[in-house]
Amino acid sequence: MLVRCDRPGPARHGRPCRVSYRVSPKQRLFDLLSTRCSPSWIHISETRLHSAWAVRLANSTDLRGDPAVPAPPGTSALLYTRPARDNPLETGSLAAVPHMHAFAAHTSQMFDFPECLTRSARLVVPRIAERGLAFTFDVDVPSLPVRGDLETARRSLHWLLQGALGLIDAGLLAIHGSVNDKGLPTVRIAGAGALVTGQRLASALDELALSPPALSDRTLFVARGHCPVALGPLVLIHDTAEGFVLDATLPFVWTGEPAPRLPSAQGAVAWVRLPENSRSAVFKRRLQRLGWKVVLFNPETAITDAVGRLSSEQPALLLAHERQPSLDADVMNWLSLPVASDVHRVLAVPLGHPALEQLSSTYLLQALPFSPHDLACLTAAHEPNFDVTSLPAALTGAIPTPSLLIVDDNLVNQVVMAAMAETMGYSAIQADNGQQGLDLCLQSPPSAVLMDVNMPVMDGIEATRHIRALQRSGVMAPFPILGTSADATPDNASACLAAGMDTFITKPLMIADVAAQLRRLSLDAPKWANWS
Repeated sequence: MLVRCDRPGPARHGRPCRVSYRVSPKQRLFDLLSTRCSPSWIHISETRLHSAWAVRLANSTDLRGDPAVPAPPGTSALLYTRPARDNPLETGSLAAVPHMHAFAAHTSQMFDFPECLTRSARLVVPRIAERGLAFTFDVDVPSLPVRGDLETARRSLHWLLQGALGLIDAGLLAIHGSVNDKGLPTVRIAGAGALVTGQRLASALDELALSPPALSDRTLFVARGHCPVALGPLVLIHDTAEGFVLDATLPFVWTGEPAPRLPSAQGAVAWVRLPENSRSAVFKRRLQRLGWKVVLFNPETAITDAVGRLSSEQPALLLAHERQPSLDADVMNWLSLPVASDVHRVLAVPLGHPALEQLSSTYLLQALPFSPHDLACLTAAHEPNFDVTSLPAALTGAIPTPSLLIVDDNLVNQVVMAAMAETMGYSAIQADNGQQGLDLCLQSPPSAVLMDVNMPVMDGIEATRHIRALQRSGVMAPFPILGTSADATPDNASACLAAGMDTFITKPLMIADVAAQLRRLSLDAPKWANWS
């Protein structure tokens, strides 16, 4: 089994001191590491001969931070790859060995699980929309403060949602968060429609670390496994003719704090225009829990029906969901209905939608799906004595200052981009090349990355491929990557997008352009609104 890692010491030719060791089944990995190196990351490459042993090693208590084992300082990641024809980092065969903090101290913090699930779903909804799938999102509990490692939760949820998406080609995907009788958060993902079959199904199950029975002629089977990131149990019930249900339990313990009192709309009327009937009942139920009287409108006749109701009913909330890249006239006419000036008008779109680039003074822009806190804030305006600040910090989703990683080999660009980042409310982190950027992302995932394309040691395209492979496998939490280059040719832009970058911006960068793309793509939008 081959072990590769970065060894402390001066870089040679601009590259880290990377060394390789051949480890036999009789030699314990932590002995090797404690006597020969103190790595920032470790990459275990499994061979067919030692496949089973590598799995046992990767799951041993020695590599899960056993207090009896001295932890090499600075180690932030333990990576494990299975054999693949091509580079495993590029083929996506990379998988996390239980949790990323092998040899690293466990970090425990309090966070709100429904908010964490919502933010994870927002990063997957664009892919759901691109594929034309209908989707629903619901959380049984308005708040569930849990204790654990937030980054582990983010990585495991992203891995789980991406894996479930690989099971279905067309139809409906339903995401449902809850809590079990032991106080542990659970996620149920159900799919109905055209499911993948054959080798594609086998690959999807492998990505989800599930071991099903033989798939030959069976249409119904149950597969069990464990999330390789958070180590929680997984159960998949799969019926090719009907659909699937994927249940996951996450090992984050409820803190015992009681549920907060939420505001009530006290019967105020909400007019809602949704593009799909399949999710109408779910979203209607979420609003009704907060005391709204909900009226759903068919998109094809929404304007006519709404105008006909205005003489007898006045809404307090006007809301539209839109998934198409362009906003058609019907959506804009819906938001411009002649209702009272104090009525909240809300346009909800997937993250990445062009509408999020612009700031509107006439309606509120919201990334899908709505979190419990989003709906609570919309509702609070209709309970005069309710103080939004009374909601617990876990529910309001308080997060530390977002960070923007700047990967560029030009010092002037670094200084200018760092000033932009701080103006927009981000803390700036800098890297001189793609390898340094990759290492920093492994140590602490940023809110977003500004990635130059042409750099020494490792260019931006290669770094992006590595980052995306790590994110698909649950080793690294997801975040948007904004490609930057003075080369504005279509081929360069296409190569960046093909590598996994979310957008491409031509240098010299203008702060307004960067801010617009961060509003469109990032969970943590810029703090300030307008720049000249």
